Amino acid sequence: MANWSGKYKHIKSENLDDYMKEVGIDFATRTAAKAWSPNVEYKVEGDTYHIITSGLKEHKITFKLGAEKEEKAMDGRTVKSTYTLEGNTLTQIEKDGKGETKIVREFNGDELTVIGCLTDWIEKYRPVTFSDIVGNEETISRLESFSKEGNVPNMLIAGPPGVGKTTTILCLARALLGPSFREGVLELNASNERGIDVVRNKIKLFAQQKVTLPKGRQKIIILDEADSMTEGAQQALRRTMELYSKTTRFALACNSSEKIIEPIQSRCAVLRYGKLMDAQVLQKLLDICEKEKVSHTDDGLEAIVFTAQGDMRQAINNLQSTFQGFGHVNSENVFK
Repeated sequence: MANWSGKYKHIKSENLDDYMKEVGIDFATRTAAKAWSPNVEYKVEGDTYHIITSGLKEHKITFKLGAEKEEKAMDGRTVKSTYTLEGNTLTQIEKDGKGETKIVREFNGDELTVIGCLTDWIEKYRPVTFSDIVGNEETISRLESFSKEGNVPNMLIAGPPGVGKTTTILCLARALLGPSFREGVLELNASNERGIDVVRNKIKLFAQQKVTLPKGRQKIIILDEADSMTEGAQQALRRTMELYSKTTRFALACNSSEKIIEPIQSRCAVLRYGKLMDAQVLQKLLDICEKEKVSHTDDGLEAIVFTAQGDMRQAINNLQSTFQGFGHVNSENVFK
């Protein structure tokens, strides 16, 4: 955008109500927001961008393009956002404890359109309770028993990609912590933050925090792709696990448990996941097709299942990208 700075009238929010429901905003606030057409001011100072929204209340965010930043959303949630700018379109990828949402701001003259609900289907249809999870029934049953008993050990869940390792841990955390889920859970992807600093600066700080939780419950730290952590980071993590064992539980998800040092493995209940069956993946795709009104052929879904090889995440992402790219899911479009 040649002249990005300026004041805009926020004239439209497509899918805003659905978006607000997804992040848990109450009915009264949603009703007020739909009737609210705020003024929005954008400023650029060097490589720093500012968005100031005024109306019912003022809300300001500051960011640099391409850099992930922790911030407060307008509804009070703590989120991590990354912004990119292309032409007249500012795209924000917003992550919180529930998943990832793409928020697109489109500029046209002095008018601004905000599209607030472009959630990836993999997040939109991520299970939130044990009963929604597909496959690995024996292991899921064991975790469900943990949630009912409340006596949860540190856990190491190993298995191939896209079989529900992290999703299961999140379901366990929701069952244990209830309304305190957001405050009581820290989720990190160790492939992005694999060094010792993440243990010192994020994991340890969260473990030290005092959070009000249901009686007898502990905070939960989830480390996805934990086998990406350096040995030094794993050694530091092992010490942190020991130091905060009374207040914090650690749940590590990985593809290969062999890359996790033995002192951590010995402090965890080790659970193993297998690939999902083709029939299980196909049924999930059919459910999504019905809800999203996806035009498809049988051979199109079979092609997606074949290429996924038991990876539910890959299958759902392929379904969404094919449908949004071509408007119809058949084998020809899947393999393009």
